[in-house]
Amino acid sequence: MNTEEPIETIEARQQRLASVPRACEGCRIRKIRCDRTIPCAHCRASGISCQNTSGSDKPTSRSRSDRVKQLESHVSRLEKRLRSLEGKFVGSNITPAGPGQGASPGSQRGDISIEIDISPESGEKELFEGETSFARQSSQVNEIVQRTVRSDTSGNGSKLDESVEHLQKLLQDNSSSANHSFKCSTVKPAPAVKPLPPALVISILRRFKDRRPIFLSSYAVSDLSLVERLCRDVYFPMGQITVGKVTSMHGILLFLIKEYIAMKDTLCQEYDLTDSLSQCERNFISTLETYDVLAVPSFENILALVMGVLKAQEEAKPFLYCTLISSAATHCQTMGYHREATYRKMKADEASNARRLFWTTYVFDNNVSFLIGRASRIRDFEIDTEHPTASKDPSLRPWDESFILGIKLASIQGQIYTSLYSAAGLRKSVSERSEEIVRLSAALESWRVDLKQINFNGVNNQQVFDLSRGNWDMMFYSTQTALFRATPDPTGSAEINSQCFRAARLSLESHLQCLPKYQESELLSDVEYVNFILLFSSFTPFIVTFLHAVVTKSHEDIALLEKVVSTLRNVQGASKSTSNLFKICDAYVRLAKNVVQRQLQVEASETPRIDLEMHHDNIRWTNDTGQSLFDPDILQSTLGQDAGFDGVHSSSALNILDDWISGQPLPIDFFDMDLETDSLS
Repeated sequence: MNTEEPIETIEARQQRLASVPRACEGCRIRKIRCDRTIPCAHCRASGISCQNTSGSDKPTSRSRSDRVKQLESHVSRLEKRLRSLEGKFVGSNITPAGPGQGASPGSQRGDISIEIDISPESGEKELFEGETSFARQSSQVNEIVQRTVRSDTSGNGSKLDESVEHLQKLLQDNSSSANHSFKCSTVKPAPAVKPLPPALVISILRRFKDRRPIFLSSYAVSDLSLVERLCRDVYFPMGQITVGKVTSMHGILLFLIKEYIAMKDTLCQEYDLTDSLSQCERNFISTLETYDVLAVPSFENILALVMGVLKAQEEAKPFLYCTLISSAATHCQTMGYHREATYRKMKADEASNARRLFWTTYVFDNNVSFLIGRASRIRDFEIDTEHPTASKDPSLRPWDESFILGIKLASIQGQIYTSLYSAAGLRKSVSERSEEIVRLSAALESWRVDLKQINFNGVNNQQVFDLSRGNWDMMFYSTQTALFRATPDPTGSAEINSQCFRAARLSLESHLQCLPKYQESELLSDVEYVNFILLFSSFTPFIVTFLHAVVTKSHEDIALLEKVVSTLRNVQGASKSTSNLFKICDAYVRLAKNVVQRQLQVEASETPRIDLEMHHDNIRWTNDTGQSLFDPDILQSTLGQDAGFDGVHSSSALNILDDWISGQPLPIDFFDMDLETDSLS
């Protein structure tokens, strides 16, 4: 029997060899052994593209053409499906009415109902860890090992590659961000959400392409495509709908609808925006108050929290404001938004949106920290992220330049607290504190020069931009007041200099000039103005002016204080915070009147009087023993029981004043105190 193996033909041999993959291009260039997998271990370890040189891997022109046709067909089917869905939503009886065809409020109830199936956050994203972390140092070691392996010529490259690959996998598994819940936690049901009518959402998307809203002109969101993408992901999902997307979408829509109502937009005639606003608010709050938004870092969750901060400010709830902005700041740091290297890994539009969101969080965090007297969550020495780039569009550039100046002012406010009011700042010598005040004063003046140089010709929403200049004046002068208030006295006595008086007075006058303009424009109600602007401005200018009025017996200062109080009288019933602000300011005005009147009555008598003095144009309010003359016991014994504190417990007003004079910040619970009993509500 013939046992000889059949002779392999040339064609068979060529076919057999063609099926065996060749060494990849990278291994051939580096002259190392390739394991001939695709991708090979060397290329995976080096993080480079593995290019196979086999002729069989090169697609023919025909196969490439077929692939392109398949993709085009797939895209065509998707577009056709989306057009069909949009046609159903828009054509079902909710096609936007014309200018003269106002839709009745009930027309929206007949709209196609849809359900939003919210999925939990996956948490599968790369999180930031600093240079001192174990993961970061291990990653650096891994990079060194990889370079060593690549330079190895001993022929043991494949074994080393396996070790490096195993180490890299361990590091990736260890740095997973999915562990945002406890081991024994249970899956909580998603909040019930009744979405807004799709036709209304589509109309809003079309409307802001015709006229860009103020809300989308700068700060956190200026990319219209971002809003479109959020709406598309929720209403036309191609994947999971996370609670962050639902919350951030409703947060943006909430403020857009508010703006359309305030601006009396034509959408008000086409839809019942008041009813939609209430529904949108319920959806936003129910999804915001979830564990995922507060605990799981993601772009959408940060955006949702920033929208929540604005809502808390609108409702004059500083406690809630602080909670939400602290969570947003923590998410930003966890995502690495404070480091420029993070943005190099993103697409251009994603990087731009994340950068804006980070700096908005930074501004809000520093503003409220400066207001309540505590260190901000995100410190300047941790940040190397570049500022957002101002738009080249002349209608948007002034808004962006204002945003950038808002970032710079927030930085100055943070430096004022850290350098002068923090525990470390208060331990500085007189000369060190004086140098800091000179430096920061120059920075503030330079900031104001830059503000006045903004060219706002052709700016989007000129009227609103002009109104915002008044807000900047109030912030500048109140910040300047706080800066000069920290001026040290070489003798150790507490006093306020003339620069501080001037800034405080200009701050109050800015408020009196700003409010009538908002009232005339009807863009904000008095309550919204107080909640959004006045309650989140420093209380320092009012106290400084009060002290100046008492020391100088100035009826002009008292008249200024009375004007400020009169602007609060009509809105005192809007919230607990506005009521407290009115009561405490009114109490100080009446106290100033009583003190000045008593001073004038007893100047020639032996009756004890409040002996405040002017010292080189400065106010000094401590006695020879260093005790504050506004100590509650001293002041009460001087004025008697009738000190003019109707509706306010005397110790509430005097303790706040004495704490402020001694250098303590205004307590955050001031807004929630029961001033009649001197306790928290």
